[in-house]
Amino acid sequence: MALVHSSSSGTNSPERHFSSLSGGINKLRLFPSDHHMHHALAKALHKGEPSQLAPAEVPVFLAPPTPAANGTSQTTWTIESRDDGKSELLWLLTEPLESWALTSKDRWRLQLVTTSKDQGWIPMRNSFSFRQSWFEFGIRMTPGPIRSEGDQERNPFTIGDIGKPKLHPETGAELRWHSHNNFLFGHDFADIEGNILETDHEIWKYLGPGDRLAVYMCARHRGRKNHCTGGRVHRFRSQKRPGLPLNVVRKIMRMAGIMAPQPRVFKSEYTSEPEEHDGLWGVAAEGSSVAQELWIVTHPLSGQMIRNMAQIQLRTRSRDQGWAGSSDPNSYSWFSLGVLTRLPGGVLGPKPDPTKASYMGLWLSHNNNRGDPEIRDYSGKIFTADVEPVSGLSPGDRLVAWMHAQYGGWENFAEEGKIVYWEYFEPTLLREAAQQKEPPRKRKIEKVRSKVAMADNS
Repeated sequence: MALVHSSSSGTNSPERHFSSLSGGINKLRLFPSDHHMHHALAKALHKGEPSQLAPAEVPVFLAPPTPAANGTSQTTWTIESRDDGKSELLWLLTEPLESWALTSKDRWRLQLVTTSKDQGWIPMRNSFSFRQSWFEFGIRMTPGPIRSEGDQERNPFTIGDIGKPKLHPETGAELRWHSHNNFLFGHDFADIEGNILETDHEIWKYLGPGDRLAVYMCARHRGRKNHCTGGRVHRFRSQKRPGLPLNVVRKIMRMAGIMAPQPRVFKSEYTSEPEEHDGLWGVAAEGSSVAQELWIVTHPLSGQMIRNMAQIQLRTRSRDQGWAGSSDPNSYSWFSLGVLTRLPGGVLGPKPDPTKASYMGLWLSHNNNRGDPEIRDYSGKIFTADVEPVSGLSPGDRLVAWMHAQYGGWENFAEEGKIVYWEYFEPTLLREAAQQKEPPRKRKIEKVRSKVAMADNS
């Protein structure tokens, strides 16, 4: 009786790499503040790392099942310990291994998976011994072929060609390796995955061409059982995924939305001095028209700053007039963000919205609490790099904050304000690579200057 052999794909396809990278991005998102992990993952992406291919089943032969009890039709293998010693059943054999599968570069990672359980109860005696119902790997030496004429599979259990167990060359003991235990007190059958035998596991030291990998069902102590309804041996093949270019690593980090842990404050200036009354900046509305005041202007933004900018936010300590007489629940005291740019003729002015003629682009940040006389800390809306105003920034532009109030009696007062920004996380290896890309001519000039300075000193 043989299990069906499912073929494995050994290709190192772009689709497989894309799947691996997508998984890496999801892992990054799970740990948004763990920057030690981010550095390590960035290095792994750039240097290359093992990528595990999908597992395949090793063709195996199974021993004749235990006769069904109580007239049930379920195929079951059972081993029961009759005393305090160990009882076992040679349960599974693979086909003989060929020499090419035993070389270090072609070795598999192996894992036994069983659908099994123990006797379903634990007596008080020896109840603290966990290895009572388990599975082991061994090696059987096969003297003959496994296939007859016509390429028909033969079950070695039915023809008695199971081979002899391989012994340790020094101790003479039969070679065995533990796979896994059944769950204690298991009433129901469960799929249990065993330990993975890595490519450098000791078992490969003793496996030779023609040997068969064997699996034993084991039980120890009187009354302990090992029931199994099926099993399979998985083989895994690992391949080395090539390293990715640094610009791709940077792209992946940004796709994952990984940013520096703390925001930075833009270098900026207030457009005026605070009013003498309470030392606050303020704007007051008259009638239904909007009263507004240009309040904060940042220094010109460089191209590199814009490229590294992940998101921005306006933060204020502010309040409205402190009272509200109408039943309208809305607040008409607010702040917005905008952009100043060099207009034709070199004049510095508000950056227009290209989709709206003669319109000064402003983006609502936040409102003050309605009718609140206390100065409070407010953090406005976060604008990410893929939306305005950040997405439309150009080198030399300046971010600005505006104060607004509308309708008679409404005012906007502020004690402090700042525009903050987050940069994308930049792995150390990317910064080091940028430093190494210093132009050769510049390095040569610095070398000449160094020699001239040494000559002058002498």
